[in-house]
Amino acid sequence: MPSWIPGYALLDGPEQTGVPYRYRARRERDRAAAWIRVDGHAPDSLRETSRLARVYEATVHLRHAELPAVLSSGESAVKGRPFVAYHSEDDEAPPAGELLGEAELLDVVRRLASAQLTAYEAGFAGIHLAPVELARLRVRRRPKGGPLPVREWLAEPRATRSRPALSGLEPSESWEPFTAPEVLDSWPGVSVRQALSFRLAAQLSHIGSGNFLEDPSALELGPLRSLEPLVRRALEPQAARRPDLSRFLLAGLGMAA
Repeated sequence: MPSWIPGYALLDGPEQTGVPYRYRARRERDRAAAWIRVDGHAPDSLRETSRLARVYEATVHLRHAELPAVLSSGESAVKGRPFVAYHSEDDEAPPAGELLGEAELLDVVRRLASAQLTAYEAGFAGIHLAPVELARLRVRRRPKGGPLPVREWLAEPRATRSRPALSGLEPSESWEPFTAPEVLDSWPGVSVRQALSFRLAAQLSHIGSGNFLEDPSALELGPLRSLEPLVRRALEPQAARRPDLSRFLLAGLGMAA
């Protein structure tokens, strides 16, 4: 396959990965396995270039032991198509029907919450995982002691009275369901902690149920059923009615906030 990502030998393209503009590759200098995300912007649009650069820069600078390491980012050989490359384990899809047990899945959820908290403490709005990555969390067996079984993630800069940073970068159905209503509406005085409670609850909803629910009262989280009452509260449209992030982590997941 012709390599148009500098420094990487492409192995599989979208036809094989099943995700648009996603490639499996090897870094040429050390043969490290990579999962490459390619995004686009109008080459002559400074605004779009800047928006994408903010998200990529945040992602490159955020480090967390549970998340795939960012190998590099840069410009592809196609103008307006920058890329970010993540370290990727050479893994296979799980056997059909294989699911994480409740205790195992709760451990994965704690790791996800830890990553979200790290992002918050680093000054970001949180970590975005696309629905396709959340689906992998439902059915992948995490290697013992290993990282979260995801291939890619984005650190989302905090928005200040403007649309979230992922607006226009990701399809709206990929990020809007995880974004608190007050953030979507660009309300002033948004509590990032309350918004992050919503984000984490929405991610847990998708991991547990496999879909998005317009009515949180109908939530059924399967193996995460012990978290249902807390997740319902955290999905409240009114921020003041949600559990604070510390309560979410302490009461629901047994973590220190």
